[in-house]
Amino acid sequence: MHNATPNLHLDSAPRPTARQTAKRLLALSLLQSDSAMRWQYLEAAHIVGQMDMRSHWRTHAAMLGQALRERNPREVSAQLLRLVLVPLGHMLNRLPAGNPGSGRVNAFTAHKVPLPLAQLITQAQAAASPATPPTTA
Repeated sequence: MHNATPNLHLDSAPRPTARQTAKRLLALSLLQSDSAMRWQYLEAAHIVGQMDMRSHWRTHAAMLGQALRERNPREVSAQLLRLVLVPLGHMLNRLPAGNPGSGRVNAFTAHKVPLPLAQLITQAQAAASPATPPTTA
C-alpha cells in the first residue's frame, strides 16, 4: 500500500540558531498578558540562549524589566546579580544547562528542562525556521 503522506526529513531542515530562537521567545514574552506565562517565555529564552553571551545577557535584562514592572525586589536583586555573573560565567565556561535563569532557582544549578518550557522552545524553533518544502522518500 502506498502512503500518500510524504516522509519529512526534519533532520535535514535548516534550524534556527539559539540566538534566533531566544530572540523569538523574548518577543513572544512581551505579547503575554499573564505574568506567569510571560515568565515561562523568559525562562525558555534563557534555557535556549544561555550559551550565547549576547542572548544570555539580553534575557536577564528582559527578566530584570519584568521584575521591575512587577515591583518584585527579590527578583530584581536576583537579576542584577545574574547580569553581573553573565560575563564571568561565559569566561569561565560555567553555565548550568537547563537553568531557567529566574530568581526562583539557584543561579549555579543545572536543571532538567520542564515540559512546558521545552514545548515553548520547540514551538519557537519551528516558527523561526526558514520555510522549506517537504521532501519525499
